[in-house]
Amino acid sequence: MAITQNHLPSAGGSLLHPHPQVQADRMPANFQGFLRRHAADYRRKYSARLFSDYLDYEKLAGQRCIGTTGSWQWLAAFAPEGFFEIWGILPGVCSLQHMTEDHWQTLAKGVLNTQKFYRGLGRNGYNLGILFMEDGSDDLELRVVLIVRSNYAPWVRSDFTGFEVMLGDMATFTAPEITAKRARAFWQHSQV
Repeated sequence: MAITQNHLPSAGGSLLHPHPQVQADRMPANFQGFLRRHAADYRRKYSARLFSDYLDYEKLAGQRCIGTTGSWQWLAAFAPEGFFEIWGILPGVCSLQHMTEDHWQTLAKGVLNTQKFYRGLGRNGYNLGILFMEDGSDDLELRVVLIVRSNYAPWVRSDFTGFEVMLGDMATFTAPEITAKRARAFWQHSQV
C-alpha cells in the first residue's frame, strides 16, 4: 500500500489543491518489493529492524538528523533520489493499523515543517510518499519521503508523479497498444 501526493503540476499534480492518492495492490510496487525483501533479510540476519538501526546510525553520526515531531524521526536522505529529500521514520510501527491519532498529528506537523523548509528555499512543488506493507509482516517500519520539485509556473508540468518518484513504477496515460498503432504509420514508408 502507499499514500502519495503530487503537490502542484511541477510534481505531476493535475489539481492545484493538495490531495493524496491511496494505492492498494496485492503486488507491491517496485520500491516496496525491494524494501520488503531487504528489510526481511536484514531482520533475519541481525534480529533488528532496518530503519531503526539506520536511525541509530544517523543519530550517532549526527550529520543528517533534522529533528522530531512526536515519535517521528526526521532526517535528510543519505543517498537522495531527488533534491532536498527528507525522510520521516516512525520506529517500531510497521502498519497503519498501529498508527495512533498522535502519530497522524505529528506526521502532519513534520510534513508542514518540510513544506516550510521548501518554501524557504523558494520552492513550492514536491512529491510525498508513504510506502508500507499491510501483509502481516512487521519488518518494514513506516517511512514518509518528501522530495522537492521544480517550481510551479504556468508553463511547467512534470511527467513524473508519485508513481515514478515514490513507488518506482512507471505510469502512462496511453496503452502501449495505442502507441504502437499510432506509430506504425511512421514506419510504413521507410521499410527496407
